[in-house]
Amino acid sequence: MLLQRFLVRLLTMLVTLFGVAIVVFVVIRVAPGNPIAMMLPPGASDDDVARLRALYGLDKSIVQQFFIWLGGVLHGDFGTSISLRQDVLGLVFNRLPATL
Repeated sequence: MLLQRFLVRLLTMLVTLFGVAIVVFVVIRVAPGNPIAMMLPPGASDDDVARLRALYGLDKSIVQQFFIWLGGVLHGDFGTSISLRQDVLGLVFNRLPATL
């Protein structure tokens, strides 16, 4: 009985985390603005835009982007910050002491 309750709660937690991950990912992706345009100087060539889109995986479908991101997160790789061009996990750890 206790094991069954634990497993149900564990499954509920995993489904909730997956749902939250989907919602957050989609909200970030549909937010207005073009992160690639912010990185490049005005008048950048279409080749430069295409190269950066491929580098950040933005040339793939949103479903592919999500599962690539989720796979990275499960392996401890949160990606690279587009605005700061630094490892996201490192940025989080640098700022974590200020929140404690």
